[in-house]
Amino acid sequence: MPVTTRRDQLEYHTDLRSGGWLGIDDDALVIVRESEEPLSVPLDDIAEVTAQDIDLFLVVMSVTLVGFGLWATSRNVVGGLVFATIGLGSLYLTYRKRNRLTISVAGRPKPLQYYPVDAESTYAAINDALHEGVSEHS
Repeated sequence: MPVTTRRDQLEYHTDLRSGGWLGIDDDALVIVRESEEPLSVPLDDIAEVTAQDIDLFLVVMSVTLVGFGLWATSRNVVGGLVFATIGLGSLYLTYRKRNRLTISVAGRPKPLQYYPVDAESTYAAINDALHEGVSEHS
């Protein structure tokens, strides 16, 4: 069966932050990215879906590292700036990975990871579609 690539034919769709979009039709999760072939994952093959807002531990650790680096510049300018730069880099990477949606699929060794514009409603829509599929088979 060909992958539905028309957004208006889907029950739900949302844009991805990195380009492309993710949608749900009657029996599959459809992912269309600009640089890749469209991917269709049957809802029956989805084992688990998790959503992560932001890793607060890494945020606190990164801010602490920046603070320590700024404090350390009074004793060693180069060393302090290195610590502050590492902390800022970690903070930036943590921010970029916010609102991650992880989808575990049966038969795939690694889960799919996407960053939708609205992770909360996408997570709810996928869970609703999965629970509808379970109740139809019961």
